[in-house]
Amino acid sequence: MPLICSIKGCGKPARATGMCMHHYDNNRRNGAPENALRIRRANTTDEERLAFYTKRGRGCWEWTGGKISTGYGLAWTNGGSRVLAHRLSYTLNCGPIPYGMQVLHKCDNPACVKPAHLFLGTQADNVADMEQKGRDHKVGRHGEDNNGAKIDAATVRAIRASSLVAREAATHFGVSKSLVHAIRQRRLWAHITDA
Repeated sequence: MPLICSIKGCGKPARATGMCMHHYDNNRRNGAPENALRIRRANTTDEERLAFYTKRGRGCWEWTGGKISTGYGLAWTNGGSRVLAHRLSYTLNCGPIPYGMQVLHKCDNPACVKPAHLFLGTQADNVADMEQKGRDHKVGRHGEDNNGAKIDAATVRAIRASSLVAREAATHFGVSKSLVHAIRQRRLWAHITDA
């Protein structure tokens, strides 16, 4: 007798995980099995959807639904259109967003949807805020001066001095194998000299 998906009411054939492929994928993306049943019904309001995918904390309110590559939450409205979650939160809690305005974060957390952390501004305001807080990834910033750097100069020197093969060095230092190769071939972090 074939196994049935363990999610109540599904009835689809289960895989080795005890869930059908649909619920397995949702579970993998959303974490806990109770989050595997996503709200997609047309009878849910935007407020209900926002509340369902928001994890409220003392500080930021984290969006737990889908995200784009930059970390901003992506929500579906009741009307069927996609919108960034922080913009949806601002609209629902503070009112409409005027044409040409952006919703900026005081907390610099792209996944945050807490209305108190959001404010309106222009593109120029957004750029000025980013530069003031040192979040800009300007060309010419190298190594530790680049805000996107995941390692420091000491780690670069240790990677170069290590006799581990790239795969093992990547695991040991918590970086990718391609980064290990790029550092050793001096395609990245070339300004760091070996001590």
